[in-house]
Formats: sequence, C-alpha cells, structure tokens
Amino acid sequence: MAELADELVAFLASKLELDDASPAAFRRHVEGFSWETYEVGVRGSRDGAAVEAEFIVHRVPGAGLLEPYDPRPVFELRRAVERVEGVPVPATLSLDERGV
Repeated sequence: MAELADELVAFLASKLELDDASPAAFRRHVEGFSWETYEVGVRGSRDGAAVEAEFIVHRVPGAGLLEPYDPRPVFELRRAVERVEGVPVPATLSLDERGV
C-alpha cells in the first residue's frame, strides 16, 4: 500500500507541478464502492509557495463483479457535469489509463 501511495503522490505532484512533494494523507475507502477509492493528500511547493491539496482517486480494481471496467466514460461524464452551471461538483483533474 505504501508503494501505491508513493505512486499516486508522484502522479498528482506532476499534475500540480509541485517540487518536493510528499504525502499529506492516504486512506483507502472500502465502503462498498465498485472502484478502488482512495483519499490522497499531497503537499509540496510551487514557485517557492507552499501548496497542499486533497484528492479522491478512483482506481480500476484488479478483479471485480463489474468487469470489464472502463474509466473513460466515467471521466467524460464527470467533466461534462462540471460544465453544468449551478451543479456543485469537485473538479476532475486527470485520467490515467496506465493502470497505476
């Protein structure tokens, strides 16, 4: 689990263009979600200023009842909902289909 935390922090830090990134939080949610769901906090700096951000990461499970999993339609739906005025949803940062 520590290896996955390090990989997710590195991925998010690259998206945020952070220097000296480290994990601020890492927790797996297991409350009946189909996808693996993690809460990931990242801290680092950008242009000399401290930055800390929290994310929810959905990951395709190694195996499951709903196979095959395809994250692209979910990602596109979330992006579409973000564009609907007046709908309070968190921003969707990125889609990585490498299977991290």
